[in-house]
Amino acid sequence: TSRFLVSNLYDFDFEKDAIATSDLLAIDQYALQKLYDFNLTVQKAYENYDATTVYHAFTDYCTAELSSFYLDIIKDRLYVEKADGHMRRSAQTASWYILDTLTRLMAPIMSFTAEQVSDYYQKNKKESIHLQEFAKLEDVWKLLAEHHVAESVNYEATASDRYEIRPLIQLKEMEYSTSYQDRWQMLRDIRSAVLKAIEGLRAQGIIKHSLEAQVVMHLNSDAPSAALFKSLI
Repeated sequence: TSRFLVSNLYDFDFEKDAIATSDLLAIDQYALQKLYDFNLTVQKAYENYDATTVYHAFTDYCTAELSSFYLDIIKDRLYVEKADGHMRRSAQTASWYILDTLTRLMAPIMSFTAEQVSDYYQKNKKESIHLQEFAKLEDVWKLLAEHHVAESVNYEATASDRYEIRPLIQLKEMEYSTSYQDRWQMLRDIRSAVLKAIEGLRAQGIIKHSLEAQVVMHLNSDAPSAALFKSLI
């Protein structure tokens, strides 16, 4: 995983090329939220001296979340989009955060690997990875919810008025965050179903690669999930 990330950051300088979280593509924002959750899980496990949870968290995250999902989705964008274009820089920004967080988290248990990896991606590295703190990441769901609610609530109100409507703001943020997570879970479920169908065609020799497939989906408009699906379009 680290090798793949490093190989796609060879022309990326975080200080010059990074894109603000609020301006990233949606899939890259989603990846950073999953990274945020992973980071908290591993740090908590370290605090509890729970090495088993650290091991399983790394394994699950790198295989299921990165290799099978996010990195599989962005690799074409990294390879063929304009080198310094927004789409590629967005993927590189998320990839840098992922690599940096992984490297810092692996340092206590994979000391030499972490040091070597950090030598490659940290420009002008001044101190060992073992003298650096764990990454401090943004809660992307909360950030996006705040931006969304800010557009629908009058923030020009007085301080006292804002205090009075704070519970309403928090409720709206929670509703938006929950809806956002539900939409992404639906996308993942749809993707799994499509990939399963494509794999059947590959086994039959009808297609050789998933890029040769043309996907047509039919939605039951009476299904409880229909409204959620329409919000994705």
